[in-house]
Amino acid sequence: MRQYVLIFFCCLLNIALKGQTPRLDHLRNQILLTHEVSKKGLLIGDFLSHFRSLSNDTLLHYCNMLLKLDDTDNENKLTSDVYRVYYFSRVEKPDSAQQLITKNLPLALSLRNKRLYLHLSYLEGFLLTKSSAYKEAIRKNLFTLQAAETYKDTNIQVRCLNGVGWAYLDMNQPQESLMWLDKAAQLAERVHLLQLLPLTYLNKSSCWGALGQMDSAEYYNQKALYFAEATDDLHTMANALAIRSNIQLMHNNRIEAIRSIEHAVEIRKHIGDPYYIVSDLTNLADAYSYISPQRAIVTATEAVDLARKSNLTTKLAAANIMLAQVNMLAGKYKEASSILMQTVMLKDTIYQQNKAEELAEVEAKYNLEKKDAAIQLLQKENELQDINHRNTLFQILGALIILIFAITGFLFFTTLQRKRRRLEEKTTQEKSRLQEIIKTQENERKRISADLHDGVSPILSAIKLNLSQIKTPIQESPCLNKALELIDISYQELRQLSHQLMPSILTKKGLTHALQQMANDLGTSKRLFIWVSSDLPDQRYSSEIEVNLYRIVQELVNNIVRYAGATEVQIQITHENKQLHLMVEDNGMGFDATSLQSAIGNGWSNIITRLTIVHGNIEIDTRPNKRGTVVFVVVPLP
Repeated sequence: MRQYVLIFFCCLLNIALKGQTPRLDHLRNQILLTHEVSKKGLLIGDFLSHFRSLSNDTLLHYCNMLLKLDDTDNENKLTSDVYRVYYFSRVEKPDSAQQLITKNLPLALSLRNKRLYLHLSYLEGFLLTKSSAYKEAIRKNLFTLQAAETYKDTNIQVRCLNGVGWAYLDMNQPQESLMWLDKAAQLAERVHLLQLLPLTYLNKSSCWGALGQMDSAEYYNQKALYFAEATDDLHTMANALAIRSNIQLMHNNRIEAIRSIEHAVEIRKHIGDPYYIVSDLTNLADAYSYISPQRAIVTATEAVDLARKSNLTTKLAAANIMLAQVNMLAGKYKEASSILMQTVMLKDTIYQQNKAEELAEVEAKYNLEKKDAAIQLLQKENELQDINHRNTLFQILGALIILIFAITGFLFFTTLQRKRRRLEEKTTQEKSRLQEIIKTQENERKRISADLHDGVSPILSAIKLNLSQIKTPIQESPCLNKALELIDISYQELRQLSHQLMPSILTKKGLTHALQQMANDLGTSKRLFIWVSSDLPDQRYSSEIEVNLYRIVQELVNNIVRYAGATEVQIQITHENKQLHLMVEDNGMGFDATSLQSAIGNGWSNIITRLTIVHGNIEIDTRPNKRGTVVFVVVPLP
């Protein structure tokens, strides 16, 4: 069942990062110890297949190592060039990547084994998607998919299905994308191509996020994390953690969001790719800025230093802007202004470098031209003067534009922060109001229950006692017996009403025992079999958690009795990772879960209100005209 799978993935993700690359370490050692050329080539090819966990330098180093093994081995050469395509794609050199594909496709097609030819053909569609040529990318992927089906290469089939889904996702067509990604996942699962599952699940997570289905987005994000860890796909793992951080920020869970992006940074550092480390450190500084501006400054400074050390000019500009923002947030306006000026100068330096290259090209052409030298020299001097004038003008305009954007960004950022704070205050006030309403309701229930139990119940008992002492003739005894029977029924109804308002067993013995008593009462009166199980049956929680979860289950069971037509209900309580997991499952008729959003009654609204008070989440697995409904509730424990 989907809920159990999600819990299982969450448990496995607690494994430490140190154990994530044993396969790569083992392959490195084997490559070093192996001297036989053919076997060494196979080992290096296997090592390169884990390119998503390798830094750019490591990837290029092993591509060169494979190429140097045997110049006459076409398969080694083609394998090396396949992963060079990935390298050039990473370092933003798509033209170099396409040249390698064009050069090697005829050679790969001539080989008996078409594996490398299909891989190169797939990579052509991959590059088209990266360059935003989506329609051409889809056509190329479908062409390669058909060829892969002909040659029965399931690996490339999965890659192409994923490639089509990726293109549709970038075209903002998540529904169409999900159709292709589902096919990719099903095929990969069927033939156990576990190494291709992480990216597929991550793309599905993005699709569900684009559709606003955050529960499904989080579910597939967890699956992507699990399979990325299982297959040593560190790059996908870091990407999944970054996406999970965004999901957690949407749920206003900043602490968990920070933990996720911190884990992503840890993985990036493990891979050793400065480009992504700087990017994630910049995002981490943004996350810290909500709770600790000083810590955000330290993190943004680390990103700036690494970008400067690694000569990542574009990343340096983004890190500098983040450093200026967190300094503003911390009230250090002087430092922020200085950093913004440095960023303007940095942008200006990039601009001057680009113009210097243009000037160099002009001068090179000039040196090649010999005919009419005097006239051309005069023309070139005029061109250079024009360029210099334009340079000066562009520099001034560029600096002004950057400064305007910086000021506008600061004002926008400050306004956004104020809106966030007002929203947080409003949310806190609303939560306090809901807590007071629920508390007042429960207190009133408790008072009425006590009044019924202590006031009306003794009166009924006294009436029954007095009536039973009346000596009547035999012919009148049926009426007296009927009166006594009605008093018994009234007493039982009164006792049941008092229990529903506030069961004393809930305050005395806790949630599990109260649910068991509810099951016993309903099981006898409604002909409904209810099972209650708990891994810690005597565990006690705060009164807030116990009362609200009891009311939630009470509402769910009442709905099952009224609408589902079920004969069996299972209530299960488990504990894991400081969380209480509550599952209510029935064998009745399912329903359209989306109808809950427009429900007229107060039942669903009351459930959501109580979950808000205990910081819980709920997920419903049901479909119309399908037997069985499962409701899964997760509540964090202190």
